[in-house]
Amino acid sequence: MDSIHHPKQRRPYFEWVLIVFLVLFTVQTGQAAPQRPAVSGTPSMVSYQGQVSVSGQPYTGIGFFKFAVVDGAGTATYWSNDGKSTGAGEPLAGVPLDVQKGLFSVLLGDTSLAGMTQPLSADVFSSGERYLRVWFSATLNNYTQLSPDQRIASVPYALGRPGSCPGGQLRPAGRAARL
Repeated sequence: MDSIHHPKQRRPYFEWVLIVFLVLFTVQTGQAAPQRPAVSGTPSMVSYQGQVSVSGQPYTGIGFFKFAVVDGAGTATYWSNDGKSTGAGEPLAGVPLDVQKGLFSVLLGDTSLAGMTQPLSADVFSSGERYLRVWFSATLNNYTQLSPDQRIASVPYALGRPGSCPGGQLRPAGRAARL
């Protein structure tokens, strides 16, 4: 006897897994459109989430952020949101982001964001340890550098690329920064 698919039958396991994955992907990236590839299909953006507080209280509202990828000594800049950071210094332009209960999320290198004019490229991470340096302002003036700088570690996507993570091991990231 042939089986007939009834509309009220339970969906197969694979369909549920696919639906959950798509929902999580959309929530995580904040967009449903695919990311622009950099090299060999590698996304040219890096997701970063952080936490900020002002006077000991989690901040809520539009926050203005500046980002730079620096060396371990904190003396050289390899990338910044506006391309204007030198010597691991503060970029000129701020990136406005929504902050809720102290939490924010951004795709570094997403040039569709105001103030984010520079895409990320693979050569930013080509050698040596890299750290993300972040500055914050609640008013678009008087930025404060958050500390500590956050060490950039490999992500699962990169582990699938030959030579992208020596030894194929993930390394833990740093803690949330606070003012």
